[in-house]
Amino acid sequence: MFKEKGILLQLDASSILKKNNKRRIYKFARKLLKNKLVDFMASDCHSNVKRNYLIFNEAYEKAYKKFDKEYIHTICYENPLYVIGGKNEEN
Repeated sequence: MFKEKGILLQLDASSILKKNNKRRIYKFARKLLKNKLVDFMASDCHSNVKRNYLIFNEAYEKAYKKFDKEYIHTICYENPLYVIGGKNEEN
């Protein structure tokens, strides 16, 4: 599987919202989160014309209520900070 190869997985935050999503995408996103296979959950902010990066808070709140709270916090805040160098293992 991809985890054993060191591959990191990012989930678009809108994938866990039922708005404008096909049911199969929503169900697959939930399955990934339930099995803790996601390393990052982020907004799709490269374009604010077609995509709404402001839905991140809504997606975070929904995921935080439905899945392991510590895991959701980690994939939304801790892991991204680690990648951009804002936090390391000693902090």
